Amino acid sequence: MPVLDKVKLGFPPRPTTAGGLPSLGRRDIATPKLDGMRILIPRDHVAVYNRHGKPFTKMTDQSYLPEMHRYLCMHSDESVAWWDLEYLPGVNSAVIIDVCERTFERDYHARRRLMQNVFTEVCPRFTTITVPSQVSVFPVYYDEETAIHWYKLMEAHYKNIGKSYLWEGVVTVDTTLPYMLTRKQSMNMEMHMKYKFR
Repeated sequence: MPVLDKVKLGFPPRPTTAGGLPSLGRRDIATPKLDGMRILIPRDHVAVYNRHGKPFTKMTDQSYLPEMHRYLCMHSDESVAWWDLEYLPGVNSAVIIDVCERTFERDYHARRRLMQNVFTEVCPRFTTITVPSQVSVFPVYYDEETAIHWYKLMEAHYKNIGKSYLWEGVVTVDTTLPYMLTRKQSMNMEMHMKYKFR
């Protein structure tokens, strides 16, 4: 099992499913949700794993991985041990969900600052799986009104376009919790809540 400064590969946080429109508590932010494939990339070696800790074998073009790894390392703080991403096979691109850093002490906002501003925010206004760069970040919605606005906009796009529109809802994040890769999936399901319209 890959280890970096005692940060072992484990299960990433998995959202708990909620119903209805997004609801944000005072500690929460929200991000749009893509219907992609969850992947984990370590800093200490060029590799990619799925959310079960197994080698990820569904990358459209494996030759893209070394460049992706180099780009992530170059534009993130050295304390980042793992990147948690949503992979889009149709365009061989990925969007950063979060990062796992070695101290397990930083909140969501501090973790976000570990990544430089070179990562472009991917916008749900895009009606296809095209993203602006090979590695992007999700936009952040800081209040419930904004989260609901974007949820309804994405839902309307989906109803007009159909399955080719890969946006599928909103995920809320408890910003006070540290990011950890855990040995059991059930150990870190309180961090995220997903609201899906499809």
